[in-house]
Amino acid sequence: MIIKKASEKMDARLLTGYMLLIGSLFLLLIALWKEPNGITSLRTGSVSIWLIFLFSALFATAIGHMVYNSMIQKIGAAGASIFLNLNTFFSLIGAGLFLGEKLLPAHFIGLIFIVLGVSLGSGALEYYMRSMRKMGTEDKGVE
Repeated sequence: MIIKKASEKMDARLLTGYMLLIGSLFLLLIALWKEPNGITSLRTGSVSIWLIFLFSALFATAIGHMVYNSMIQKIGAAGASIFLNLNTFFSLIGAGLFLGEKLLPAHFIGLIFIVLGVSLGSGALEYYMRSMRKMGTEDKGVE
């Protein structure tokens, strides 16, 4: 049964599956309405285009959203939201690898800011600094 009591938690993967399925159906209906002959044009796509499409649909969208929503369930929305900034990083890598886009120095400068922002926002940098300080004090105690 889809409807659950407020006290029961729904599995994030199942909820994501429903979200993607319903969203895909709405997008299909809109596409059929806006481009009635669009379905026939799908036959002209090459195998490589279809493979990229499937990779994007399955890995980047489906698995990515399932992992993200699962993390929201485990660590909370505030902690998980910080990692949304990594979407830009993976888009950049995908554009370079799959689409042959030229990566400019500005892209890498932006990447540094993204990684720095995620590190600061998630507390990873603070944790690293504390562990380095702790190791430094332990080393002084040994001598």
